[in-house]
Amino acid sequence: MGADWRIASRADTPSAAIDLCRIQWPTPFEVTLAEKRPTISLNLSQPHGHKEGRYRDYAGADFLPLGDLLFQPADTRLQTRGMGGDQTFLRIAFHAAGEDGPDLNVDPSDPEVQRALMDVRQPEVIGSIRRIAQEISQPGMASAFLLDGLTTLLAVDLARGFARLDTIDEDLSKGGLAGWQLNRLRERIAERDMPPPTVSELASLVRLSPRHLSRAWRASTGTTLSDAVEDSRQARAEALIRAGDRQLKEIAYLLGFSSPSSFSTAFRRRTGMSPQEFARR
Repeated sequence: MGADWRIASRADTPSAAIDLCRIQWPTPFEVTLAEKRPTISLNLSQPHGHKEGRYRDYAGADFLPLGDLLFQPADTRLQTRGMGGDQTFLRIAFHAAGEDGPDLNVDPSDPEVQRALMDVRQPEVIGSIRRIAQEISQPGMASAFLLDGLTTLLAVDLARGFARLDTIDEDLSKGGLAGWQLNRLRERIAERDMPPPTVSELASLVRLSPRHLSRAWRASTGTTLSDAVEDSRQARAEALIRAGDRQLKEIAYLLGFSSPSSFSTAFRRRTGMSPQEFARR
């Protein structure tokens, strides 16, 4: 593949083989990675431009963005390309699970599942694999026991995440969102410490395209996604005005408006009065 590849550190647990790897990719590069076992990889370097990949064994599979954490199912070929350069990453290849072990078999034929696997964002998975990376880089007391527990935990969390992915097809075939998707969207829309989300951000949270998300939200709730975001923003605006401890300019900024005047226009459109009139009432 024209790359300088070396293993800086290695460990083996009953559930997985762990390699801390350093590689010098050509610039740019394009390579196909074949895996016989379920494998998860975490990029530990600063990003070197855009990266993308696709599963070669599925006709018509499009190139999709690659995140820093990606999962490759067993017996698959992942074609990747990017700008190259120096990279340090953690690679964990899981051994075959016993009869009662977590099932890491997942079918990547669905484009939305592919998108989820190429950019894994489960917080519990990210936490476990970063802890593994830290331990293999700087082993401490009883390191082998810790890595054993962490890789087992990682496998279980992945398997539970895959089980949630399996519900995507069932719910989307009915035109709606899976329960976990709907909950995650509502939590983000209701978030009071961040600017209101864009449709693109919400789509990324639940591994759907913006267009697909908008259709599925309407099918699940009977309302439009933009109305849900605006309703939440309006409720927050009214709460901030009632509190009376912020200037109009600051409230407009917190709610994602470009200026106080654009905030006032939107507020009047929804309530029939200006923010100042609302405050006096």
